[in-house]
Amino acid sequence: MPATTVLRALVITEVVLLAASVLTVFLPGEAPPAVDEYLEGAGAGPMFQAFEADPTAATYVLGALLVVFVAIYVTSLIGLLWLKSWARRLYVVSFVVGACVFPFSGSSLVAPISGTVDYLGAVCSGAILATLFLSDVRAIFDVRTPNKSLERTREG
Repeated sequence: MPATTVLRALVITEVVLLAASVLTVFLPGEAPPAVDEYLEGAGAGPMFQAFEADPTAATYVLGALLVVFVAIYVTSLIGLLWLKSWARRLYVVSFVVGACVFPFSGSSLVAPISGTVDYLGAVCSGAILATLFLSDVRAIFDVRTPNKSLERTREG
């Protein structure tokens, strides 16, 4: 199977898992009141504490940055599907930013199905990164200057 087909399958799988992860949030579940109190109080990370506080300019800026992050992530996935040279760099940036922001979200309690979907999504992200850098598809995403591309056509 060509590496581009594998990459596209992984990107589509990540999109499906992302949608499934969002949907699992709405599954019914009951946590004991003590757990809810902890997650809303001491267990809440700085990011959620900021969103729960009274709206300020910082809250709006944080919300806008979150929207920009999601837009960059979605754009990178679309670019990967279309095999655009800029998409690899954008995907890596969104992956790194997401990994750096995640610790600030605080404690969480997820249903087993939600945790499984999230875990599979993380595995899929890792597989996309490996495919982008360790397979033949790597050459597609190398940014070429016009001079290099002309030299390649003359030689080959």
